Amino acid sequence: MDGDKYSAIAEAIYEQNIKDSRLSFGLRHQQTYTRNQYTGTYTSDVKMNTSESYAFGEWFSKLGRFNYTVGLGVMRTYLRQAYAKQEKYIMRPTVQIGYRFGDHVNLRYKGYIGGYAPSLSDLSDVEQQIDIYQIRRGNPNLHTVTFYSNELSLSVDTKYISAEWFTRYSYDDKPFMEETTYENGMYIRTYDNQKGFHRLNSQISLRVRPYKEYVSIQVTPFVNRYISMGNSYTHTHTNWGVRGNMMAMYKNWYIGANVETSFHNLWGETLTRDEASHSVVVGYNKERWGVELQLSNIFSSRYEMSTENLSSLAPYKQMVWSKNLCRVFGVDFHFNLDFGKHRSSAEQRIKNSDTDAGIMSGAK
Repeated sequence: MDGDKYSAIAEAIYEQNIKDSRLSFGLRHQQTYTRNQYTGTYTSDVKMNTSESYAFGEWFSKLGRFNYTVGLGVMRTYLRQAYAKQEKYIMRPTVQIGYRFGDHVNLRYKGYIGGYAPSLSDLSDVEQQIDIYQIRRGNPNLHTVTFYSNELSLSVDTKYISAEWFTRYSYDDKPFMEETTYENGMYIRTYDNQKGFHRLNSQISLRVRPYKEYVSIQVTPFVNRYISMGNSYTHTHTNWGVRGNMMAMYKNWYIGANVETSFHNLWGETLTRDEASHSVVVGYNKERWGVELQLSNIFSSRYEMSTENLSSLAPYKQMVWSKNLCRVFGVDFHFNLDFGKHRSSAEQRIKNSDTDAGIMSGAK
């Protein structure tokens, strides 16, 4: 496999503060040319011209305890590969509302419509043999996906106790997810625009500060619910878990501990289960320097994570595990050389990066 890729990215952002309000406009464009040559069992020369443009306007304002943001954006994606080309426009409105009840209770809602384009590797009109039974095949007919998201949170903050309930529901309309078919004695693993994908994440965080700012204990139980609806399959999965951390400080000294159960993720027909983890840190901080001792997985020697494919034609399960996991110790030393004059800077609203190499993987 050999290839070249060239990208040009440009953006412009304008913001104007008007009393307690802010008006923003933005424009971004990315133009990409990719050429990949595959040789071996299958030979192919893939050339692609792709572009993605995004323009938006946004208004933020405060009215006493009430604040809101409304915005509207337009996204355009374009692809040309050999004799095939496609173009799609997506309207991307945004609404964000917040209200403060008294001095301790906050209610926030955020809803928006977004979009994302297929990976260049998935769009490649090429085949790669995985093994004697399986072939990885690209699909140049994949289309850009429209994404819907709703977030709601309610928080209560007092001197000794804080609590927050956060929930997020999102829906991908016709997402490009995996699909496995059987042709001429071979299993074909490819991607296609499927029916839809539902995702629900909800958690409750409870933080207790029994000794003012010296000790803080937080427990966060969570649940993730996934519904993956393909053209020829439907998979569901529910993941219950908990995260917890503790931090104690006295003068310049501090000690902290973190623990997290396994986080699961379902996408298409693939279910991944990450490792459960725990860690302890002990440190000393001064104004311009600090040192920290980090200890990971010191109370358990068991390690486990897995990837499971739920295809009815060619399922598989990959598992990494150990009963003799090494304890990990680390030392972090940091210092601050900050000096001279300082000026305020605006946050970059759109991130200019291109990390998609466009190379198809020969793995499952």
